[in-house]
Amino acid sequence: MSMKNKITIRKNDGNDLLLQQEIVQALLEASIKVCGGSFSRLELTQMVNTSISFLSEDDKKPHNAEIRMATRIFHKKSKFHCTSKSKKEERKGDSLPNTSSSKLGRNAKTIELISDYGLSRTVSSPREIARLLDSVLSLNWNVQINRSGIIFLVTKTRALQLRKKGKLQCPLCPKWCNGEKGLWWHQQQVHGMDHSLAVETAMAECTSFSLVPYNHNKTTCDADSFSTAELEVHSSSNSIRTDDSVFEFCRNGSLKELQIFIQANDEVDLNTMCDDKGATLLHWAAGYGQLKIVKFLLEQCHCDVLIGQRGPRSFDGRTALHWAARKGHIDVVRFLVQTSPPQLLDATTKDGTTAFAWACWQGHLEVMKYLENKGCCVHSKNSFGCNAVLWCAQGSSQGCSNLEAIKFLSQIDGMDMTLVNANGHGSLHKAAQRGQDDVVKWLVHDENNLRMFQFSWIGPDSDDCCPSDLAGMEGYHDLALYLVGIEKKLIETFYQQMKPCVLEWLKKNQNKKCKFSSNVWEPGGGVRRFYSVLDKYTTNK
Repeated sequence: MSMKNKITIRKNDGNDLLLQQEIVQALLEASIKVCGGSFSRLELTQMVNTSISFLSEDDKKPHNAEIRMATRIFHKKSKFHCTSKSKKEERKGDSLPNTSSSKLGRNAKTIELISDYGLSRTVSSPREIARLLDSVLSLNWNVQINRSGIIFLVTKTRALQLRKKGKLQCPLCPKWCNGEKGLWWHQQQVHGMDHSLAVETAMAECTSFSLVPYNHNKTTCDADSFSTAELEVHSSSNSIRTDDSVFEFCRNGSLKELQIFIQANDEVDLNTMCDDKGATLLHWAAGYGQLKIVKFLLEQCHCDVLIGQRGPRSFDGRTALHWAARKGHIDVVRFLVQTSPPQLLDATTKDGTTAFAWACWQGHLEVMKYLENKGCCVHSKNSFGCNAVLWCAQGSSQGCSNLEAIKFLSQIDGMDMTLVNANGHGSLHKAAQRGQDDVVKWLVHDENNLRMFQFSWIGPDSDDCCPSDLAGMEGYHDLALYLVGIEKKLIETFYQQMKPCVLEWLKKNQNKKCKFSSNVWEPGGGVRRFYSVLDKYTTNK
């Protein structure tokens, strides 16, 4: 097969012609595996020839190659077109995360693909085909897929070049951003990610180098849903990818159907079979509270309860207990703790977060009390310096209050209620950013809390945002104004009690002093308000 008319050499990538030939061959083999029963080898060869674009330095794009094979296959096999949807509506339908064709409606365009082994699959978008190609594509490259089903390939050499130029890759889409702030801003604006999570993700990306597999389903950061859209893509030679229907059995509690599937596929290792987000059947069953299926997988299929999810960043290492605790399924939590090795109780994700912390985040008080009673480590901190209090203060992903949960934590001996994490966030920052009015008011009015609080608790974080700034920037204006009054009161109290410390802090931050505006919610806004309050103390000093 000749690609001479298509190839443009990228000079910086060394032996490019060999790399490009490797891509062509790998794509042809993957296409045969996915739809070798629907097309002849000659047809697939011709489509491969016209679907790959190798980019030159002049293109100024981050990737080395673009592959449109999925769109070629889909449009060639399409049997009918949508008649009741506009093109814009059709594109919206195509962005639905990991949804089966039966859920797309009667008018959705679907095609049937037959693999080289005779396996029939129904797909409803080029992106689904791209996912299938990705699952069998034997390339040690960074593979990214956009909503249209275009596959982008980036060599490690190219990725290193981008890193040297200060570029950081978004783990949620093919975008390479300008530095740490560019990345967290992109994740907030494009993916709707919470500010603190976006900053922490950007920090993690900045301090580690890896080719992150792209989550082609995720278009928003929906922390509430245990859908496959929430789980990051994991492509590994140690993982077996399979049809999504088996995971639906775990979601819906369809034990009989699951048993039939496992009996028909007894050669499959259930510990390594995962969805394309790195989650196993056990993770799905635990996350959806399907106790009967959890028991079946552990007691009859002998799944390893200690195996964590295989995904990037905070997804990596989540166990079945993490998912059950996060979703508040107390019956599943009890069963897992009572029947599993003791190390499961304090097992952590890759970033060091425990199941107890996840229960605190979602305010599942019954789960929190049970895990604490069973002796879990309630004082642990993750790699970002967040303890259970910081997780709890921000409120659940449903927007519900965690007031009773944080009161429970305050009664635990030795619980650090004033901890400030690596990003400069304390519990007040977290609660303010999520609009948790009742938690904020309890924190600042509880006399025991006020005796313990340190100046950093109301001070600016690493982005120079005080709690009032964070609340205002997120649109909680009434809460922001309330916090302004609290911050003014506390800064005066701190100044009177710890004058040398506050003066030293003012000296370090004097470059941020500018014209005071009480209602400007932005980095540095709170600092300016502090200066306005302390002017009467610091004038002529």
